[in-house]
Amino acid sequence: MTTPFNLKWGILATGGISHKFTKDILAPPSARNVADVSHTLVAVASSSSIDKAHAFIKDVEPELKTAQFQTGPVKPYGSYADLLKDKEVQIVYIGSPHSDHYLTALAALKAGKHVLCEKAFTLNAAQTEHLCKFAKSQKLFLMEAQWTRFFPNILQLQSLINSPNAPFGHIYRAFADFSIHVPANAQHRLYDPKQGGGALLDLGVYPILWMFILFYRHPDNALTPPTVTASVVNTPVTGVDEQDIVVLKWDKLGMQTTCSTSLVGRTEGSALIVYGEKGNILVPPPLSRPSSYTVHMHGEKPVKHELDIPGQGMHWEADFSARSIAKGELENAIMPHEESVQIMKVMDEVRKIGGVHYGELEDVVA
Repeated sequence: MTTPFNLKWGILATGGISHKFTKDILAPPSARNVADVSHTLVAVASSSSIDKAHAFIKDVEPELKTAQFQTGPVKPYGSYADLLKDKEVQIVYIGSPHSDHYLTALAALKAGKHVLCEKAFTLNAAQTEHLCKFAKSQKLFLMEAQWTRFFPNILQLQSLINSPNAPFGHIYRAFADFSIHVPANAQHRLYDPKQGGGALLDLGVYPILWMFILFYRHPDNALTPPTVTASVVNTPVTGVDEQDIVVLKWDKLGMQTTCSTSLVGRTEGSALIVYGEKGNILVPPPLSRPSSYTVHMHGEKPVKHELDIPGQGMHWEADFSARSIAKGELENAIMPHEESVQIMKVMDEVRKIGGVHYGELEDVVA
């Protein structure tokens, strides 16, 4: 039996998303029928307090006790810089607010670490482009943690729509929405421009991602970026975008898709509808982790496909990261650098239309 490639992780930031990711990578790979790669948690760092790192490790103790590939105690650090000096850490997962992603990822790359960085990758396309270029110059793996993209059933759906024999016929249009209700509060991270606040970068990235999953790589599209129009409602509290409607026109496909996001109303009903000549696809909320999708061919009864997602579903992106690193790849074909850049360019254009700018945080490109 071949020994699986083992990837040793450091976690930067101790918030909720980092907890979910860490618990997922500690789950036995065999539970998701994976035998070629494995994961070990080496260290955890808080940017402000070693006590937070200790508390994080304590929180994942149950998973550590049952993890198949843990070889020793997890090291806590009270700063990112200290963790990045740890020679045992091969790759870092960055789960901090996206206003922090660019500088943290750049520091990790300079320290010789591979990087898996949460979405939105950075605040703008220029920062993303610089990270990708620098990572390649250092021969290091770098990927945006668009975890939804790696769900096996979603990859199958992408393949089905892009197939010459797709049962839906010509796709005319699609609609996607990711909205939640967050009471307006200048101190909340989603309303705070100093943390890259607004609906778009945190929530709206998912509807845009889905349109790229389904249509950007369609053979007839030939990796042609969509043209972008948008309408933005800014909150009077801090000026960040509170509601966004984004229309992506795919000229080579003869269609357009609508993406919406909001901080003032929850998604209800279908979060994604793809309208085809012979049938439709409906996906329930949330778009980040849909539990099913339904195919409704015209004149037939709808057929619901349940999605089997162990844990949160974040382990798949970690598995693909490990496979790429084992092969010496600097990016993964499922979420390549260029696609992250193109998605950031879409959001740059939306923010330009809406007059949303993050000041000196956005101007920094080292």
